[in-house]
Amino acid sequence: MNQSINPILSGIANWLLAMLAICLSFEFCHLCSWGLGASIVITPVFAYTLYYARHLTTAMGKLVATHLAQQFLSGDILCPNDTPVNNTPKSPTNNDIAMKRLDLFHSQFEKSQEELAKEVIQQKELKLQKILQYTTDTFCRIGLTEHETFQIRECVEYLVKNEKVLSLPDLKIERRPEITQISLKNFAWNIAYQYKLPGQLAAQFVMTTFHEWFADSTLYTVVKNLKTTSGNHAIPIDTHILKKY
Repeated sequence: MNQSINPILSGIANWLLAMLAICLSFEFCHLCSWGLGASIVITPVFAYTLYYARHLTTAMGKLVATHLAQQFLSGDILCPNDTPVNNTPKSPTNNDIAMKRLDLFHSQFEKSQEELAKEVIQQKELKLQKILQYTTDTFCRIGLTEHETFQIRECVEYLVKNEKVLSLPDLKIERRPEITQISLKNFAWNIAYQYKLPGQLAAQFVMTTFHEWFADSTLYTVVKNLKTTSGNHAIPIDTHILKKY
């Protein structure tokens, strides 16, 4: 079948080349202002030129195709999908190592900050509980009622947390002659000392919380005589409260 087709295709190709040669000779004669009679001589020249050019290009095409086929079969030419993949792990650069170390430090730093914040909160809460226990023990020992002691605890907790004086409308601590102004001022100073509160704030606290004792006193005189270390008092000055609880 292929043998019968090849002569036909070759004949068609030769006929096309002859037609092309005739056309080229006519065009050439026209450009050179020659008569059409000259085309009888020029046409065979174009025909032979095209014929041999065709055979030359065919031979070169076969040669190139054969060479490429041999390279493909030998593996010198690879298909795009056959491109070898480099599975060798990429060595980390100094920048990669630095970024990993930075990420590790960042995570450790955040964790340390969180742990530190929790520790600070726990320490503050522990300190507050010790101060409140000191308050309870102090006023229970000198004879105040449970309700009165509870109110004082509320005022103390508000003072140390907000650094402000809590004024309760129904706050009522009954005055007792055995409990002196000096003892109450010493108590206020003891609390202020543990939290480094200013003396004026401590004076406002004691005057507001124990109003019946200081109804006729001024803030200036209370601040001036807030701390008394001499003599025996129901509530003495104590700078070591936290160590006792």
